[in-house]
Amino acid sequence: MATSDDQPIVIVNVTQDDNGPKTGNLATISTVPPAINPTLSITPTIFPIRRYEFQPPKTSMASSSSLLGADLSSSTLMMAPPKLNTVKKSRLLVNPGKSMVEWMKIQQELTAKGPSAKLRKIGFDELATHNTLGDVWMAINDRVFDVSDYTNYHPGGVEELMKGAGQDATNLFNQIHRWVNFESILRGNLLGFLVKEPTLRVVRKIQPGSLSTALSCLPSTKFSEDDNFIDSHMDGNDVRQESWTVGLLNRERLILKVMVKPPKVWMTHLRLLKALTDDNININYENNFKRALITLKKPQQQERWLKLGVPLSDHHQLVDSRASIEDMYPAKLVKRQKLTRNSYMFTAVTHTAAIGVPIGFHVQIRLTQNVTRPFTPVSLTITQPNVEVEESALQTNTQELHFIIKIYPDGQFTSLLENLLSKTKEQEIEKESEIDVEIGFPRGNFDTFFLHNISNTLCLLAGGSGITPFVRIIQYLYHRRASIPIKHVVLLFFNETFEDVIWAKEWQDLAKENESPSSWFHFYPVISKPVELSSEEWTGRVSIKLFEQCIQDCIPSASTKDGESKAIICGSYGFNAACKEVLKQQTVLDIDDPSGIFIFNG
Repeated sequence: MATSDDQPIVIVNVTQDDNGPKTGNLATISTVPPAINPTLSITPTIFPIRRYEFQPPKTSMASSSSLLGADLSSSTLMMAPPKLNTVKKSRLLVNPGKSMVEWMKIQQELTAKGPSAKLRKIGFDELATHNTLGDVWMAINDRVFDVSDYTNYHPGGVEELMKGAGQDATNLFNQIHRWVNFESILRGNLLGFLVKEPTLRVVRKIQPGSLSTALSCLPSTKFSEDDNFIDSHMDGNDVRQESWTVGLLNRERLILKVMVKPPKVWMTHLRLLKALTDDNININYENNFKRALITLKKPQQQERWLKLGVPLSDHHQLVDSRASIEDMYPAKLVKRQKLTRNSYMFTAVTHTAAIGVPIGFHVQIRLTQNVTRPFTPVSLTITQPNVEVEESALQTNTQELHFIIKIYPDGQFTSLLENLLSKTKEQEIEKESEIDVEIGFPRGNFDTFFLHNISNTLCLLAGGSGITPFVRIIQYLYHRRASIPIKHVVLLFFNETFEDVIWAKEWQDLAKENESPSSWFHFYPVISKPVELSSEEWTGRVSIKLFEQCIQDCIPSASTKDGESKAIICGSYGFNAACKEVLKQQTVLDIDDPSGIFIFNG
C-alpha cells in the first residue's frame, strides 16, 4: 500500500481577509481518490495558465432546435410550451411516408401488440454501445428507448437526433423542447430504465482487471476542529493533472471530480458553510499531481469555520462521466487563430474551475441557454504539451483550454459564434469583445489502455474537424514510443480540399521526421474534391480499396498481419458508419470487431 506521502489528496484552504479575525481562519479539505492498480506510468499533459481580468456572464439567451421534433396538436402529446425568446430554425423535410403522423400510427400498432420483451434495468456501459446509425438507444428521464427506427421520422433530422445517441439525453431534450410528451411519441420503443451509479461500497470479491480492482476500498472522511481539515483516503490511484476537475458554483458549492477509471468519476460535492463574496479559485498541484491545494477566500468579518460545508446528495459517489450532471462554469473566449478557410483555434479561459480533460474526452461549450455543442480540447502543437511548467508554478486562478472549431454557415452553434465575432479582428479577439461562454465537466469513455496492447498498427480515420481527439492521442504515443509497442501509426485524414486539412504541414513534418524502413508515423490526406492533383495527397472517399492501398503503401505486405492492430474513428455519423464497414471488410490488417475499433461519436 502506498504511504501517506504518495496518496493523491486534495486540500482546500479557506483564508480570511485582512479585515477579518486572525484566528481560526483556515479550513481545509483533504481528499484522496479511490485506489487503482496502476498499469502504466503517464506523464501529464499540462494546460497553459495565465492571468486575465474576468467578469461572469451577465446575460442569458435562449434558442430552440429539435431533438424529438414532435409538433402534433394532440393534447395527449404536448403541453403548452413555456414562453422563451427563441431563434427560428428552418424545418427539415422528411421523406414521403416518414411524417410524424405515420410514426404515431406505428406507435399505436406497437402499443396494441404490447411489449415484445420485459422491461429491464440498463446501465451506462450497455447504453453507450448503441450509438451508431441503425442501432440507436438513448435515455430520457431515466427511461431507455430504442430510437433506431425513429431516426428517419425525426423532423429535426438524423444529425440532431444522433447527438443523444448512446447516452443520457435528458439535458439535451430539456434544452430544446421540455414540453413535448416524449413518452407518447416513443411509448412502443421503451426498453427499460437507466441504472444510476450507486454510492461507493466496500468490494469483498475482486475480479482481476475489473473496476472492482480499481475501487477496492471505501473512502474514509473525518473532520477535526483543532487542525481544521477533512481527510478522505483512497490508496494507490494513478492521478495526473487531467484527472482533476475542481469547480466553484454560485460561490457556494464546491465540486471535486477525480477520473478514477474512464468513464468512472469519483465525486465530492459540498455546500460551503458560508457563501463566498469572491468566486476566484486558486489551485496548486504537488507530489507529482497527486495532491491539489485549493484556496478559497472567505467573506469578510466571518466567524471561525468549524467545518468546510455540508455534503450534498451526490457527495462521495462514483458516477459515470456521461451522466447528466449539470455543472457548467463561466469562461471567456479570449483569442482565436485562423487555421484553414473555415477552421479556427479558440482559447477559452476560466477562473472558477480547473477543468482537467483526459485524452479522448470532450466538454460542452454553451453560448446561450439552449445553444450547446461538444468540443474536444487540443494541444497547441502536435508533438509538444501546451506548456512545460513546474508544479509550484501552477498557483493560479485562471486556466486555458484550446479548441479547434470549424465554422458552418448553417450551423446553429457556429453561426451564432460567428455573429458574436463579427466585429473582431481576423486573427485575435479584441479585449472588449471577449465572448462569455460556459464550459462543462469532461465527458467520454476513452481509456488510454486501449493503446497499450497493440503490437502492429494503429489506424486513425478522421473526417474534417474529427481530427481533434487524435491530436492528443498522437502526442501521447509520440512521447511513449519506447514503452508502447505500436509499430505503425497511420493517419487517414479526409477533407474536401487540401486547403481544408488542419495542420497539414505539421502532419507532413511529423511523417518525414519518422521516415525510415521502420517508419513509425504515416500521414495520408485524402481529398474528395481536389483542385489539382498532387503527390502529397490521395483522392477519393472512404472505401475498402483506398484503405488497403494506404496500408500496403506504408507497411510491408509480409508484416501487415504480424500482430494485433486496432482502429479509432472520428467524424460525422455517416463517416463513422462507412469507416466501420470498411474496417470490418478489409483484409490487410487483423482488426477485431468490436473490441479493436473505437468510435468517437458526436
